[in-house]
Amino acid sequence: ILLSVMYPCIDLTAGEKERGTLETLLMLPVSGKQIVTAKILTTSLCGVVTSILNILSMSIVFSVIMEQQKALLGTDGTGVGVSSFISAMLVILPVILVTALFLSAVIMSFTCFAKSYKEANNYLSPAMMLIMIIAYGSMITSLELNQYTSVVPVLNVTLLIREALNFRLNYSMVIPVLCSMVLYSVFAIMFLSKAYS
Repeated sequence: ILLSVMYPCIDLTAGEKERGTLETLLMLPVSGKQIVTAKILTTSLCGVVTSILNILSMSIVFSVIMEQQKALLGTDGTGVGVSSFISAMLVILPVILVTALFLSAVIMSFTCFAKSYKEANNYLSPAMMLIMIIAYGSMITSLELNQYTSVVPVLNVTLLIREALNFRLNYSMVIPVLCSMVLYSVFAIMFLSKAYS
């Protein structure tokens, strides 16, 4: 999601400044909040489409592996059925939506101050490093999704996806993760609206 929203965000902020189309956009009779909302929804759509394509490819690979296990072992193998995989994907989809909104808003918050495409990339480097370091926290096996980690942005999403794909998700943690990500997204959108106003 991070990589798929990054370049559209750069293009819709710094790219418009370079092309000189931002001034024209700001002259239209729309508010800064409407401009920001449209830009964030556009970039979020890129992230969601990429994520859905990833989920579809994972589903195909999963079904092929299950068929191979049935053919080789004559059984279902691990005992994980397609229904449990589909339920995990249904939990992951809304999380992907709010994560795409959050990452679009955060990345756009950095790139809206850049005057060129290259400068926007320079602004994003520390932010991307921080986001990736936080996301890699899910590789720590002792770290689990609980009431404290469910409010840490990015870490909460990666932990939830890890738990869902391991088929041991505590479904009571889904709502705190979704609510916290929506709240962070709203704060970033409000910041961007002020910047565009």
